[in-house]
Amino acid sequence: MPAEQTYANHRRLVPGFHGIAFLCVAVYLGHAVWQAVKYPANTTIMPLILAIGVLLIFWYTRSFVLTVQDRGNAYVLRRRIEAIHWEEALAQIQQTPALRILNESIGLEGLILDTVRQANELLTSQLDNTQTASADLLSWHVSWNFELNEPRLFIDYSGSQLASIWIV
Repeated sequence: MPAEQTYANHRRLVPGFHGIAFLCVAVYLGHAVWQAVKYPANTTIMPLILAIGVLLIFWYTRSFVLTVQDRGNAYVLRRRIEAIHWEEALAQIQQTPALRILNESIGLEGLILDTVRQANELLTSQLDNTQTASADLLSWHVSWNFELNEPRLFIDYSGSQLASIWIV
C-alpha cells in the first residue's frame, strides 16, 4: 500500500520528465519559432503549431494527474461511508430520470436541502464561537445506494427521511 499522501511527499521532480523531456520540448519550440520567423511559410508555421501543442500537453499532463488524484481521494472516502456530497446528490437527481420522478413525488431536493440545513443549524448551535469557524470547513454528505444510484431513504405514511447524513 502506498504511503499516505502529504504536502511533503506529494510534489516531486522526475528528471526524465521535468528535465530531459521539458528541455527537448523547449528546444523544439525555439527551433520552430526561429524557422517560422526566418522563413515564414505554411511549412514552417505547422511545426510551430505542433510545438505549441506539445508544450501544452506537457504542461497539462501534470495538472490532469493532480485532478485525478484529488478525485481519487474523494472516491476512497466514498467507499468507506457510502454517501455523496449533498450538491452531487442534487445533481444526480436532475440528471437521472428515475430520480426526477421520485423528486416530483416526494420532493427529494427539498428533503435533502432541509435536512442539511437543519443538521447544520443544530451543529452550529451546539458549538461555541471559537468552534463555529471550524464548522464552515465541514462537508455534508447524504447516504447513497451506489448500486441503484439513489439516496437511502425511509418512506412511511408520516413522510420521507434520509437514512443518514454524514459530516466530513
